[in-house]
This record gives sequence, structure tokens and C-alpha cells, in this order.
Amino acid sequence: MSLVEIDPRASGEWNEMLVTAAGASFFHSAQWARVLIETYGFAPHYFVEAQSGRLSRLLPVMEANSPLTGRRGVGLPFSDYCPPLLPDAAFTDLPSTCEPLLALGRDRGWSYFEFRGDGQSFGDVKPRVWFEGHTLALNRSRDELFTSLRSNYRQKIRRAVAQGVVVEFHDSMAAMERYYDLHCLTRKRQGVPPQPWRFFSCLQREVVMSGMGAVGLAMHGSRTVAGQVLVHFNGKAIYKFGAVDLSSGHMHAAFLLMWEAICHAMGLGCHEFCFGRTDPDQEGLLQFKDGWGARRRRLNCYRYDMRQQRFMQDDRPSQARSSKLLAQLPLPVLRAAGSLLYPHMG
Repeated sequence: MSLVEIDPRASGEWNEMLVTAAGASFFHSAQWARVLIETYGFAPHYFVEAQSGRLSRLLPVMEANSPLTGRRGVGLPFSDYCPPLLPDAAFTDLPSTCEPLLALGRDRGWSYFEFRGDGQSFGDVKPRVWFEGHTLALNRSRDELFTSLRSNYRQKIRRAVAQGVVVEFHDSMAAMERYYDLHCLTRKRQGVPPQPWRFFSCLQREVVMSGMGAVGLAMHGSRTVAGQVLVHFNGKAIYKFGAVDLSSGHMHAAFLLMWEAICHAMGLGCHEFCFGRTDPDQEGLLQFKDGWGARRRRLNCYRYDMRQQRFMQDDRPSQARSSKLLAQLPLPVLRAAGSLLYPHMG
């Protein structure tokens, strides 16, 4: 059988077929596709091979077309990882495997296409960049998982409870609004423009309300001191976004919220909790995620240059200087910048 191009939104059975493929995650789902398309206007080009309702191959790509960053294919924008779902043998001959995408890219005038993998090795092809992923297996009891945490993490969780921090998970737009306020403040502190509100409102409507996500809020009285957006699909939970009020850092609310998110995922029947991807230069964040007993894994990104007809090598930019500058901007300006810039990114 040959690969056929589809739009995952067009089939009401897409997610049901998706779970028949090994390695399928939330980022392959129809709900995530809708969020990206409705928020940023990306065009879906998913190439599939299926028989009798079972998915044997999937090359998920969306076209981004911007006057600033050009026309290109990305699998998938703003996704921590979204590997092609292929038989193991197909990874050793990526150009042949991706011929339908190459043909589409030539017709559409793409400058490149990119896959955001999950540690697969594409033969002799070296990744353009790579990140660290952290995955926690949820095949133990709650008590066993808690014991496996670093001792100071357990202490901070207990202190947060003792100081009256309460964690709840919600599916309401009001909860997402509370989270977004804290998200914007956290992004400002990091020197990164926040995603536009329309992205989070779409995430709440398409993902959370469909039962594939939740907004976790850590409250101290009426005050939101930490927040998190959790998504899940096919037995895998993913910590997608997090924010914290640093003025309440002594409460250790972020530690309690992360622990309760892990427990929430267990309650949903998930067998895996992913902490998202981390730049290998962020040693402090890597150490933080290590402390939860999670296993590290490589997340490789491969980019094929359509003009030069070859895979590109590492060109990771440095953002330290721009981050310091952006952190000085007023929050309304930074939010406006995010609304303008994110459609050109991904």
C-alpha cells in the first residue's frame, strides 16, 4: 500500500485509528491538530498508510507559511516531540520513506521540512539539534513513587501541604484564565513572549473539554501560586505548560503541584508521565526533572533542506541576550509581541 494524504480533522475515527500505532502520543491527535490550525492557520499534510482500521505508517507535517520565516513543513509546530510512526526498518532510509513529503515540498516551495523525533536513529543521518526528554513510568504504587523522589522534594511537598497549599484540577475556561495570568508573568520573568490567549482558549476548548487535558492550580487561600496545563492520550500524560509565582517560592507550591499532577495521571490510568523537552544547556532544569525519578531520553530533530537536498546540522541559536532584553519590556508589550510573533514561529 502507498501513503495517502489526509486531514486528521476530517475523520471522526482518527484518534481510534491512531492508538493502533506504536508510539502514538497526544501530539499526533486530532485535538492538537485543531489547536494548531485554528490558532495559527497552519495547513495539515498527514501522510498515512492504513488497512482494516489499523495505522501502519504516519508522517505528520503541517505547512507554515510566513512572510518572515518562509514556507516550510514542520512535524509538528510547537510540539515537544512528534515522531513519524513507521516500522523500524523505514528509519534507516529516511529520504526514500519521505518521498511523498519531498514531492509535496517541491510543489509547495518549502525551504525545508522538519521532524521532531523521539530518539529514533535515522540511519547515518545526524540530527540538526537534540533535546532531553524525561519520562516517568507509572507502574508503581503512589507510595513507591513518592519514596523514589529526592528526599528534599518529599520535604518540600510536605511543607507545601503544611502551609495550606491546595491543588485542584479543573476543566473550566475560568481556570485556564487563572493559569494564563500566571503564565504571562512567568514568561516575562524568563524573557520570552507568552503565547497569545487565543492559543490557550483553543487548547481549553478542543483538548481540556474533550477530556484529554486539565488545568492544575495550586492555591493558597484565594491566591493562585502555581499552575500547570496537563494533556494526555493513549496512556501517556504530558506536562505541557507550567507557571509559578516566585514571591510564594517559600511555599514550594510548584513541587506539590507536580506531585499531584503525577498522581492525577495515575488516576486517569496513564502508564507514563512526560516532563516535556529540555534544552541540554539548561542544566538546572534537567536536574530538577531528574529529581522526580524520571528517565532521560534523547529527542532528535531532523531538518531536510529542500534547496540543498540534504539534512542540516546543528545551528542552535543563543537566546541569552534577547531574553534579558525582553524581560525588561512591560507585560502588555510582551503579550502583543507574542500575538504577532508566534504565527511565524513553530
